[in-house]
Amino acid sequence: MITIKNEFIRAEISEKGAELRSLSVLGKEYVWQADPEFWGKSCPILFPVCGGIKDEEAVIDGKVYKLPRHGFARDCIFELEEVTDTSASFLLRSSEKTLEIYPFNFEFRVKFALEKKSIRVTYGVKNLSNDVMYYSVGSHEGYSTPEGLEEYDIVFPEKVTLYSNDLEGALLGDTATLVIEDSNTLPLKTEYFEADTLIFRDIPVKSVRLRKKDGSREIKVSFPDFDHLMLWTVMGAKFICIEAWNGLSDHKDTDKNLKTKLGIKALSPSSSDEFTHSIEIVR
Repeated sequence: MITIKNEFIRAEISEKGAELRSLSVLGKEYVWQADPEFWGKSCPILFPVCGGIKDEEAVIDGKVYKLPRHGFARDCIFELEEVTDTSASFLLRSSEKTLEIYPFNFEFRVKFALEKKSIRVTYGVKNLSNDVMYYSVGSHEGYSTPEGLEEYDIVFPEKVTLYSNDLEGALLGDTATLVIEDSNTLPLKTEYFEADTLIFRDIPVKSVRLRKKDGSREIKVSFPDFDHLMLWTVMGAKFICIEAWNGLSDHKDTDKNLKTKLGIKALSPSSSDEFTHSIEIVR
């Protein structure tokens, strides 16, 4: 476990999955502590795909690859490239093992940097293949709601009307459900998650706040480089995941072609992409 800290905030990051496992201010923990009774992870990183994959199969140039839901980065050991008191950089390289299920040579970097009471997370993708590389990247950060989920609201920076794309199993269906109409506050309700996840495609805002109703606890998650936002929890658990994705689950009628997958990114040979989001501890 790698620890970085400044005078305000402390973070612990595992080399497995480059996963943020703790984020605290004066001993007050804000990240879900991976209780295996409910969900044994804290903040896994999703790469090279986000969400459900139909039959866990992706077709690339006519060949079928067994690519798991949310990809494989979360289960890989990253190389610690660089660490200072307030920052750390982790690297995952393609290998014989990854090439068996994802036929692209790549470098995938995750950098963490503390700035006062914020942590900035930057994902860097470099295509080392001779062909265009198709991929997605996303966060899956679980934030603790120790008093219970329904004691919290999601607060948007402006009034929004949002529909959640309905799921059929782990895949996207053709319908959507109105979740919030002309309001900036979404009170969290357990019932929202009976069918799994709230999926806000092409969300018009680039930050949200998780705020306890009495104002005693609050974080701000900013995602300027991401297209879609997911909210997820496990029934009965005291956490909420706020997930910024550049990618989407497969549609139920997908032909499994990775090149035409919903939300997929395309990266030319020898090119790089970079995406950043941040977590600010407000109180």
